[in-house]
Amino acid sequence: MAARGERNWIEITVAVAALVVSGISLWVGVRTEVANQQMVAATTWPVLVYTSSDALPSQEGPVTAMSLTNGGVGPAKVETLELFYRGQPMRSAAAFLRRCCGLKRSGSTDPRYALSTPASALLRAGQSVNFIMMTDTPAYTEWAKKLFAASNAVDLRACYCSVLNRCWVSDLHTLNPAPVDHCPVPRVPYRG
Repeated sequence: MAARGERNWIEITVAVAALVVSGISLWVGVRTEVANQQMVAATTWPVLVYTSSDALPSQEGPVTAMSLTNGGVGPAKVETLELFYRGQPMRSAAAFLRRCCGLKRSGSTDPRYALSTPASALLRAGQSVNFIMMTDTPAYTEWAKKLFAASNAVDLRACYCSVLNRCWVSDLHTLNPAPVDHCPVPRVPYRG
């Protein structure tokens, strides 16, 4: 009888040990999966930032530019962009240039400028896109100065996603954008 009791005790001890080892293995597996997901997310993390410059070289001379740059390590799918000048939303670069710099709707005295729409764009890591750019040639120096001065009164808000469809809303000045489930439709989207 004592031998049988010892055998039961040994069987119970082995079973409990097996359960403990299985539990530890499960815990290690779950933690490893979480760490792997975090590593993949970190290697695909985009970070959009806003920059303005009046010193970019071009074939025609210096350029005043307002740009979005992906300073992260993964591609950024730019879903929406909003541009605010002195707190007012701007629908387009032309509306912004009229408000900030006195651009007229048409006329030969208006400066040459280039526009692009960075919304719905894919920016790889390290890539920049100028969404407003003006050549600072002697004929347009005054316009370029106005644009560069106005760039300090610009606020932007963008919603962008990683290739894993993790999305963020950012003012493009922070390394800690707010995560969102999906990009909200802006009230006044910037269209370039």
